[in-house]
Amino acid sequence: GAVLAFQDATARLKQREIEQEVQTALRIQVSLYPKQVPQIAGFDFASFCQPCSKACGDYYDFIPWGNDCLGIAVGDVSGHGLGPAVEMVATRAVLRTLTQRESAPHECLNQLNRILSEDLPDDMFVTLFLASLNTRDRTLSYAAAGHEAVLLRANGDLCPLKSTGTILGMQKTAVFGCGQSVTLQTGDLLLIATDGLAESTSPDRKLFGQARIIQVLRQHQAESASQILHALMSACDEFRQSQPSRDDVTAVAIKLVE
Repeated sequence: GAVLAFQDATARLKQREIEQEVQTALRIQVSLYPKQVPQIAGFDFASFCQPCSKACGDYYDFIPWGNDCLGIAVGDVSGHGLGPAVEMVATRAVLRTLTQRESAPHECLNQLNRILSEDLPDDMFVTLFLASLNTRDRTLSYAAAGHEAVLLRANGDLCPLKSTGTILGMQKTAVFGCGQSVTLQTGDLLLIATDGLAESTSPDRKLFGQARIIQVLRQHQAESASQILHALMSACDEFRQSQPSRDDVTAVAIKLVE
């Protein structure tokens, strides 16, 4: 009985230590997310991040990127939990370093891919959408690794911003192209989200899907960026009903307001 009691106490202490380490890792990770969205005249920014476990494999960032330019990154490390969260922190650090040396999103992805291909475990990869927003002339250039975004124009036209290359970390020699540069106008809405949003499932195993995302964006396009994200997440929660989220969900919305 004494031996069993000792083993039980040891197991509980070990579990408590593990939980404390996870909490420490989570605090570090959360501290690396942007403290607030950018405050730039003519632009309305909003962001949302909801982990499905204690630690998150999703990533978003706003990065000062030269004169009048802002880097916008949204990424997703495969899987969820502590392991992907650690890799997310490493990806953030490397990408921030690369933006200090490179001015083009696709060049950053080319170098990031070579680094991740050497460092990531064989069963892990990263998807990433990286944009450079010129806040002076309102142009957006981007590159994307297995990740897409959507631009909803003020007149209702839909402009998908497609992936320009494969996922990061799987093929060291992969080359990433530069997506077509777009000029933004008042009323335009850009949404960059991880696949946890579109792949949220209902109790009957249907996907929330891209069509529902677009529908919500159209219904709330006249509202602020934060209101649009709130409406989107509320619609997703209602769709899932009591189903827990199976993946991290992260989204960044940018609306031009004047």
